[in-house]
Amino acid sequence: DNRLIGQNAFAVYYQGQWIGSLTQLHPGKGYIVELSNQSTLTYPDAAKSDAPEPEKEIISPTDEMPLANLQYNMMLIAQLELPDGTISLNSEDVIYAYSGEECRGMAIPHQEHNGAIFMSIGADVQVGEEITFKAWLSEFGRLEDINETISFEALKKSGTMEEPVLLTLKGFTGINGNIAEGIYIGEPFPNPFTESTEISYRLNSSAQVRLSLYNSRGQMLGIVMDEQKIPGLHTATIQRNNLPPGVYFFRMEVFIAGEAVQKNGKLIISQ
Repeated sequence: DNRLIGQNAFAVYYQGQWIGSLTQLHPGKGYIVELSNQSTLTYPDAAKSDAPEPEKEIISPTDEMPLANLQYNMMLIAQLELPDGTISLNSEDVIYAYSGEECRGMAIPHQEHNGAIFMSIGADVQVGEEITFKAWLSEFGRLEDINETISFEALKKSGTMEEPVLLTLKGFTGINGNIAEGIYIGEPFPNPFTESTEISYRLNSSAQVRLSLYNSRGQMLGIVMDEQKIPGLHTATIQRNNLPPGVYFFRMEVFIAGEAVQKNGKLIISQ
């Protein structure tokens, strides 16, 4: 767990090699070395052709970028848990860190390191800011909130290669039931909405899917969808049509082999 720390990236020494978001040391730039034991550092006189490939630039699908030239940073080693319970190995998934509305860090999973996420998080204060996270899931094409938060502390390290911080998604809810494994239903997005909202859901096998809409008194307003769907990822759209502003509710039911599971949720239609 020795670490080399740059302003916007870091590397950790693990199983005989340096890995992380910091892949090259550049003359003229400053670094901090954190060693767990007294050590001798040897600087090889390697030719440029022997130098490691620089880390590929992360493309931000939302066009958000972390604030530059912040005075302090902390280090996070994490993994992102996907809706089906597996760890993301997809380098097109992007995890963002925020303090309030300001983006303070950005990183991607590394397939070659079991989905490890190496994120430097910046701040202009040494301690105290609450850091929240969001994840861009390339399969769904949108940002999802993450449950976990951390408190910023300069040069603090959260997570190790052996015990990374597990980041879990708010936007998807597993359903309890005998047939529920692998079935996930997302939260409506956007919500509140003015014209329409969408609910993403995943099926583990072919199923009949019914989506019903109710008013605030629990009276059914209609069935939005009642269709046979194949396994995979789908999106259901709820149109406002002529409904007045207010609070509504939905029920999504999944029917497989005579069994059913369901999810209920609230919708808010704004002006």
